[in-house]
Amino acid sequence: MASATKMVQPKPLSAFNRLSPCVYLYSPASATAPPPSDPSTILLCSWNNAAPKHISYYTTYYTNLFPLSRIVLCTMKTSQFLLQSEAQRRKDIAPVIDALFSESSDQDAKLLVHCISNGGAKRFYGVAGLYQSLKQKPLPISSIIYDSCPSLPRFKRDLHALLHVPGAKLPWLLYIPLAVAAILAASIVCFVVHYSPHWIWRDLVRGPLEGLNDEKLVRKEATRGYIYSEEDEVIEWQDVEEHGEVGSLKGYRVERIKMVGAKHAQMFRGERGEGAYWGFVRKLWVDGSREV
Repeated sequence: MASATKMVQPKPLSAFNRLSPCVYLYSPASATAPPPSDPSTILLCSWNNAAPKHISYYTTYYTNLFPLSRIVLCTMKTSQFLLQSEAQRRKDIAPVIDALFSESSDQDAKLLVHCISNGGAKRFYGVAGLYQSLKQKPLPISSIIYDSCPSLPRFKRDLHALLHVPGAKLPWLLYIPLAVAAILAASIVCFVVHYSPHWIWRDLVRGPLEGLNDEKLVRKEATRGYIYSEEDEVIEWQDVEEHGEVGSLKGYRVERIKMVGAKHAQMFRGERGEGAYWGFVRKLWVDGSREV
């Protein structure tokens, strides 16, 4: 009896072309343009150190939700988040502008942005800042999703974020020095952010946090949605609500959904499930595209 042939599973994100160390582009196989009701391009900014297999959950769902839309993926590593200058981060993402508008002009583009965690929010801040420096106007997005973000650093939460992903897979001899480095990094970041003048190391946190509510970077016509949870161990949910309130006072259209029981960067696993999560994403896009 012949042995059964195993199905070879494609590697996560194998359909994406690498444009830079942190920028990737997916183009649908069909040359047909997306229908007017769908985004022309989706900009997905993933969380710090996100594994391809975890990112692929979102990209796969988006290809099912909007099968003819292009996807531009921007990733972020902890070393890039903490140690690089904003100028270097923008240099690394230089291909993103051409990728976003290679199939349409700025005026015709229909962009949906999805930022996950502070890493994704900070990466989007860089993209928006780069576009503004080149075009002297805000990125022409229709809808933007702040998923598990944004928030100021908190020692305990930052420590969890730094240790949670790699720590569970490392032997103790490697985990201990990692823990020491994480404690030191979290201590320095929290001290600088909470006890130093705001201009010191501004691009670390406060620049992105304020920039996401700056109409020079994020156009007021863009509908924004916050997806968050009180059970998030990394992000302070009150910070998320406060950021939305500030945006609302500035004239942004703000929508929110609280996913009870959901963990960080896994909001779709909350008690309300994937239906509520992706239903909110879909509704936010529809609401935003109507405003354009």
